[in-house]
Amino acid sequence: MELREIVLAEHSKQQQLKIITLIGDNHERFLELMHLFLTDEYRVVQRVAWVMGALGEIHPEWFLNFIPDIIQKIKQPEHEAVKRNCLRILTFISISEEWQGELFDICFNIIGSFEELPAPKAYAIAIITKYIKVYPELAQELDILLQQILPHEGPAVKSKAKQFYKSYR
Repeated sequence: MELREIVLAEHSKQQQLKIITLIGDNHERFLELMHLFLTDEYRVVQRVAWVMGALGEIHPEWFLNFIPDIIQKIKQPEHEAVKRNCLRILTFISISEEWQGELFDICFNIIGSFEELPAPKAYAIAIITKYIKVYPELAQELDILLQQILPHEGPAVKSKAKQFYKSYR
């Protein structure tokens, strides 16, 4: 069975784990999955996003050559799952300076948006938190933003904010 057919066969945690197992440590299979993620139709991209989010934790190095594509997917996601999982991937990767400014802008916009869902906000906070030792000015900006939004946020965002404050102080 072709990888695309496997992705479309079912949308469940069990299927996600099956695909992750199928990919394993095989970089060529990963590239095939990445091709689906970057070029295929709405439903395929949505389902592959969930797998990619998990693979980002297992093999973050595989995503390093795809940073511009991942950032583009965050900016123009086909589905909310795409944005969420792209942000998740970026929590495991050290982003080169070339892409940091754009990524930070995206993250701050996500965090400050009252329309944004909790998971993307939480991942955006985690991404910014990773870089505050390198760029202390990010901490001040994030602190100001968090003071504005935290009264309106749920547990996921509050948890990431708490982690930020532990590393900031």
